[in-house]
Amino acid sequence: MENLLTQLINTSSESVGISSTTSIVLNLLLAMILGVVIALVYKHVHKGISYSASYAFSIVLVTMVVAFVMMVIGSNVARAFTLLGAFTLIRFRTAVKDPKDTAFIFLALVVGLAVGATNYAMATAGTLVIGSTALVLNRLNFGSLMKLEQVLYMTIDAHIMHQKHLEIMLKGLFKEVSLININYNSANKTLQYSYNVTMKKKNDQDSAMRKITSLEGVKTAELLSSQQVIEF
Repeated sequence: MENLLTQLINTSSESVGISSTTSIVLNLLLAMILGVVIALVYKHVHKGISYSASYAFSIVLVTMVVAFVMMVIGSNVARAFTLLGAFTLIRFRTAVKDPKDTAFIFLALVVGLAVGATNYAMATAGTLVIGSTALVLNRLNFGSLMKLEQVLYMTIDAHIMHQKHLEIMLKGLFKEVSLININYNSANKTLQYSYNVTMKKKNDQDSAMRKITSLEGVKTAELLSSQQVIEF
C-alpha cells in the first residue's frame, strides 16, 4: 500500500492536463451540479420502501470523485495503473437492492468521467436526456404489468352467501377476478376470501366497495393496492 501511495505522489507532480486551479474547481463544481441533478431524478422516480438518503448522497460524491480521478490521470498511463492498483485495495460490500439503483450509479460514473475529461457538452446533455427519459418512463409507469391490479379481502357469513354467488357478483364489478385464498373461521362461522382483482376504471374503487358492502352476508371488505401486499 505504501509503495502504491508513494508512486501516486511521485506521478502527481507531473502535468495532469489541467491548466489551472480554476479549471479544477470548475470541473468539480459542474460534476457536483450534475450529480445533484442525477440524485434528484433518482429520488423522484424511486419506488418502494428501500429508499436510502445515503445512496442519493453517494451519487453526488461519486460523480465528483470520478471527475477528480479523470483529472488526476489525464493522459498518463502510469498514473492510471497506479490508481487502479490503489482502488483494488478497496472493498465495496453494500448490496444494491434495485437494478434501477445500479443504472443511476453507473450514470454518475460516466458523467464524472466526461466532466473529468473536460467534455462538458456530453456530460450535460447526457445527464439531461437520460434524466428526462427516467422521469418520462416513471410518469408512464413503464414496465408495469397490471397498473390497476389490487387485492380484495372479504369476510362472508357462510350461511347467507355462497362462493358461486359471490364470484358472479365480483365479475360484474371487476374486469378480472382470481381467487387467492379461502380461510374458514369455525368460531364465528365466517369465510375469509382473498381475491386478486383488476378495476374496470381507474378511479372506480368507491363505487365497487359500496356495492360489495351493501350485500347481505358481507361482514367486512377491504381493497388494497397490490404494491402494499408483501405476502399472501
